[in-house]
Amino acid sequence: MATLQSGCTFLNEDDRIRVRLGLAIEGSVRTTTMASIRVERRNMLSVLPRALAIALGASYTRTVMVRTRKGVESADLCDNLAIHVQGRKSTFPCLAVDGAVEAVLGRTAMLALGLEIASDETVGLIPEPYIRI
Repeated sequence: MATLQSGCTFLNEDDRIRVRLGLAIEGSVRTTTMASIRVERRNMLSVLPRALAIALGASYTRTVMVRTRKGVESADLCDNLAIHVQGRKSTFPCLAVDGAVEAVLGRTAMLALGLEIASDETVGLIPEPYIRI
């Protein structure tokens, strides 16, 4: 497990599209910025505490069963959230979990954003021409 210290912003992609189409006013996009976020290679999908997903207006596609440290529990799969990290943006599916106390960036988002975990557990950007997706 590593921590991305450069900060990241989660935003509701549906809100952003409504603003771009003129259906909502600028500043109505639901966002949250975190100074740091845990990055976990073992998680395929990113995880958000359910309260944060609700505050961001995440749209749920279905409920799935996931294995957590507490055992098997249900989580909601969300698909309309985007993340911005150091000038890079990607929209990715994530899980809203009741028991989660912090957001965790999973492998799918990590690869889409061009992030890698070094041997000393620091997280850095892969130079643009070398992003592996």
